[in-house]
Parts: sequence; C-alpha cells; structure tokens
Amino acid sequence: MNRLLLSFFASLLTVTLNAQIYVGGNLGMSFSRDVATATTYIQSRNRVSVAPEIGYSFNKLFSLGASVGYNWTESAGSHHITIAPYARITFVQWAHFGLFVDALYEYNFNLQTSDVGLNTWKAGLSPGIKIPISEKCGFTTRIAFIGWQRYLKEIVFLPSLNIINSASVGFYWTL
Repeated sequence: MNRLLLSFFASLLTVTLNAQIYVGGNLGMSFSRDVATATTYIQSRNRVSVAPEIGYSFNKLFSLGASVGYNWTESAGSHHITIAPYARITFVQWAHFGLFVDALYEYNFNLQTSDVGLNTWKAGLSPGIKIPISEKCGFTTRIAFIGWQRYLKEIVFLPSLNIINSASVGFYWTL
C-alpha cells in the first residue's frame, strides 16, 4: 500500500512539473457619464471589477481557462458574480507578443435580487494580445467582443462588436 501511494504521488509530481498551469486575473475600472443636456440628465456608470483566473496550456497554441469575478456598477448599485470559462487559440506567436482569440461564455449572477431574469450572459469570440515579460509571466488584453448577449429580461440576441468599451488588461504567471 505504501509503495502504491508513493508511486501515485511521484507520478502526480511528474505531471505537475511538466504542466503548463497559469494563474492570473483582471482588475478593471471604467468611468463613463451620459449627459442629455447640461441641466437635465446626468448618469454616471462607474464600474469596478476583480476577476482571478486559472488555466491550463496544452501547448503553445491552445489553452483552456476560467475566471470567477466580482463586478460593482454605480448607476444601478448592482453587484454581480461572473463565471467565464474560455478556450484560447494563439494563432500568431512572436518573441515580443502574440495574438489570440478566446471563445468564451460569461454568465453574470445578479446578487441584488433572486429574480433569475435579471441575470445576464454573453457568448462569442474575444480577440486579444499577449505580451510576455519573461518566460513565466506577462500581460494579456482582450480588445473586442464579437458575439451574442442577453441583458435583463429582454431575450434579444444581437451580434455586437465592442472595441472601445470592452478592453480588459490582465496579468498571468505560469507555474
């Protein structure tokens, strides 16, 4: 029995040493303000988000990962928990940067109410740039989102291309 356990832990250690597990995440803040006229309507939409991330690189081109995050939006005073699994394909890899596309599904749980209709989701593709700092760490940024979104109780599925307001910057560390 002891030899079996020792063999199991030795093989687990070997797999772990060769694994390409990475950890990281995003910390985001956005500030925007809608103004209809100078005196009648002003609404700020300040947002703060924190999303730790973990993933596994099968090779230099393909990896799977997920992030679990928290979002707070000032305009509605809303609090959300976000779960976002993704599959990443790196299609260009140079020494100083790489280009990738994430196929992702994101689900946002609204913590303010028990009404499931207020939960939102999106599914689609998100292109981005990966900038390595060293062999084990670097930065990633998603620069757009192309896909379908469901917001509030409306069941409207619209392809969207958000280049300006969907950029996010993250940090990763390969174990």
